[in-house]
Amino acid sequence: MSRFLSSLTIFSITLMTPTMADLLAYDQFEGDGNDAAGTADGTVGNEVTFDTGILGQGAVFGISALEGVNTIDAPAFDPGDGDFSITFWIKRTEEDSLDADGIFDALAGTGEGFQANFRPEPGDPVGSPANHMAFRLDDSSGQFILIVDPGEISDTENWHHFALTMDRTTDEAKIYRDGALAVAVSTVSLTGTITPDRPLSIGGINNSGNLGLDGLLDELRFYDEALDAAAIAELAIPPNPVPVVPLAVTALSRTDESVTLTWNSKDIDSMSYRILYSEDLSLPLSSWLEANDSVASKGTQTTYTLSGFELPALPLPNTLFFVVEEN
Repeated sequence: MSRFLSSLTIFSITLMTPTMADLLAYDQFEGDGNDAAGTADGTVGNEVTFDTGILGQGAVFGISALEGVNTIDAPAFDPGDGDFSITFWIKRTEEDSLDADGIFDALAGTGEGFQANFRPEPGDPVGSPANHMAFRLDDSSGQFILIVDPGEISDTENWHHFALTMDRTTDEAKIYRDGALAVAVSTVSLTGTITPDRPLSIGGINNSGNLGLDGLLDELRFYDEALDAAAIAELAIPPNPVPVVPLAVTALSRTDESVTLTWNSKDIDSMSYRILYSEDLSLPLSSWLEANDSVASKGTQTTYTLSGFELPALPLPNTLFFVVEEN
């Protein structure tokens, strides 16, 4: 879904796009293991295939971790002593009660780095279903923490979104599942760096033969800071699978009773647009108010004036933010 964000103040008019933490690496798995955000490309193993993902294609892995996507030793995967976030979409093809269902790994045994897998909840009997998302973080001081989502993911029909955030300022690591906080743990014991002692492998753990992911992975992202709840909620919205041309708002103006927006549009008879607004930029887009959901395209450039019930009650607020989306 294409979007363009604009802000309007009573004293001046500003067009802007939303900002987010730097995206260090981005694996889209569009038939390859290439990094869409940088140069940390991965080599695809012989057993990895590609099928319909949450957006475009996704990587299909099997029980063997020896044939995953192996990346180079890149700075994008080295958080050092800084904050970071890792987010991804995942769809299981079967639950696995025999071993840890590996997702990605940048940790040689109990050295220094991080890894993620499905595993039984700590304390469960041997042979319990490996249905809990777990992240392990090991630092240079010899300390480690294991963060386990208390919720279970066992279905094989749906995609699920996960995010791990590490905040060194608050000494806290969090797991978000499907856009909501699942668990938060203290990381005060991790005083050293978390610099991986081995290149990142995707689709398994430690290149061990039976610790591979039985499922699909898509939209794997690495950020250089701890994303907040609003940013993660946005990433957890299932994306529009239809490729669209990005919008560009070219003009924005206001009177005491109306707001007029102009944007680059598509010259298609059936094309229409949705306009949302909010007074608070920190709110997730799902909480923004709808001004109009059926503005017809007027060729390659569309101008529309919002007024009356489409806007907040008069007098208009000092600041309003607008998003234009393709329907």
